[in-house]
Amino acid sequence: MQLESGIGNGFLAGVDSGNRLLTESVTVTQMANASDDSRAFLVATDFITLTTTASFSGVLYIKNTSTDTDMYIQSIRTCGDSAQYWRMYRNVTTGTLITGGTSAEIHNGKFGSNFLPAADVIKGADSLTITDGDVLGTHYQGAGHSVQDFDGGIELSPGSSIAWEVKPGTNPTDVCMQVLLFLGKRS
Repeated sequence: MQLESGIGNGFLAGVDSGNRLLTESVTVTQMANASDDSRAFLVATDFITLTTTASFSGVLYIKNTSTDTDMYIQSIRTCGDSAQYWRMYRNVTTGTLITGGTSAEIHNGKFGSNFLPAADVIKGADSLTITDGDVLGTHYQGAGHSVQDFDGGIELSPGSSIAWEVKPGTNPTDVCMQVLLFLGKRS
């Protein structure tokens, strides 16, 4: 079979003298690609002061309210000025975190874009609760910060949600969270 060169003829591929198809590609991370397309976002809380050390307090809730677009979590950063215990939940629907929290900040990763995703993003406070959902994971963290990389491995399909709660170790603490996420189309 003989391949013919299409160079110079619209969108046809080129073929070299060795009968090899000419190709060119660039490899980037999903997050960089999403940022270039205005589909990458940072959700962040400011510092939240927790004085209740005997129980968990809900600190962040994200719900995908789109009907046709998935959200993928790239990474989660938690921080605090003393020891804390963290829990992550999927598909939370009730609790004072949702009804009593305030809007969290969400920013497009492409600074020139004003596009924001269809999402409920709620920041919690001391003693706010999560009363349902499934625990996805827990971790203990000393003073400082922790980063969990998921590389898009957590998918929030339309209508699904994720939330986090934290319990201070033995002392009151200030905590904060940052979540990097990106959008993708449902297939």
